[in-house]
Amino acid sequence: MRTKNPVLEIWFRRALLLEPGCELFIPCEDRKDRTAMVKSLDKILKEYMNVEPIIGSQLVFRETFRDRGHWVRVLRKPIDPSVLWEKSLDGTIKKITVYVNFKLRRQIELMRRDQYTDEDIFQKLRLRWGDEEVNTYLKEK
Repeated sequence: MRTKNPVLEIWFRRALLLEPGCELFIPCEDRKDRTAMVKSLDKILKEYMNVEPIIGSQLVFRETFRDRGHWVRVLRKPIDPSVLWEKSLDGTIKKITVYVNFKLRRQIELMRRDQYTDEDIFQKLRLRWGDEEVNTYLKEK
């Protein structure tokens, strides 16, 4: 998350701390400044999605004009993308939680970039994550 404007990084980190359903409003000088700020925050968000996609998918940056001022509205949507609802033919509805170990997936991806073999990756990660889980993510390519 590197940008030319360190203040934007601070605001982005503050946005990550928002409770679901809460908002921040960042003041801007004018419409041009507001548009540039949203684009920059979206760029930081795109990078962050590789690290933590669940929280990243909840953040929204929007331009707004309110109380005779230009603002960037930061919203953390209260929706958890890891929860699904399934309705069967008989009309019953059940909750399904999708579990994805993003940290392990990213660690394997980085180790592959560093040209570790799958066997080396397995040996290094199996004690921390377990044989089954490491094998599951090693199969993804």
